[in-house]
Amino acid sequence: MKRIFLLTIAIFLVSSLLIFAADYKDGLYIGFVPGRDDTVVEVGISNGLIVQVKIVSPVKLEATYSFGPGIDAFIEYPGKVLANQNTDIDAVAGATGSYEDYNKAVQMALDIASGRYKGNKYYGLAKDFAHGHVLIEITVEGKKVTDLRFVTNDSGSDRVTLMKPKDASYPFAPARELFSSFKDKALAAIEAGKNEVDLVAGATSSSISFNAALQHALSQAGL
Repeated sequence: MKRIFLLTIAIFLVSSLLIFAADYKDGLYIGFVPGRDDTVVEVGISNGLIVQVKIVSPVKLEATYSFGPGIDAFIEYPGKVLANQNTDIDAVAGATGSYEDYNKAVQMALDIASGRYKGNKYYGLAKDFAHGHVLIEITVEGKKVTDLRFVTNDSGSDRVTLMKPKDASYPFAPARELFSSFKDKALAAIEAGKNEVDLVAGATSSSISFNAALQHALSQAGL
């Protein structure tokens, strides 16, 4: 009798996983919610299951953030999504805003993974823990990329892990010039059927990171 009970439970769990796995295409997907500190999440799908949830930015830990419920939400939320395999996550008192942003961002990523996404903006991420992660937003109309921009840490906040804009204060001219010209170069490259911009001497690292983020955004859009 005990074996039958355990077998029934096992079948139920496997069936549940198969149900969860039915909708999602494997890959790494980015969800984005604009705000004072833009919320960026990365969701990993493998074998149709949610296997990874990372809150890329902002990072709400004691070193960068002082509000306890927000820190708890940052730490606990990914595990709740992994356990539920969806964004049906109840907000916690004191961190309602954080939970709402996390749910929206993760749901965006899941909608892209399932093909249900109705928006026209897609995001690509290239991680750089030393200089800030590169996040590119592309706007797609039909199957054509019509706009592109970097999403940057304009506030300079320590908890925002995105790259700061490479403006006039940035010390290396080739990287500054690439940052300001990348949109036009990328749109021209895409129009020509390519998914990358030529490397720029003196800005090789930036070129590689920018191209990686661009390619990730294009893959999110199915282009």
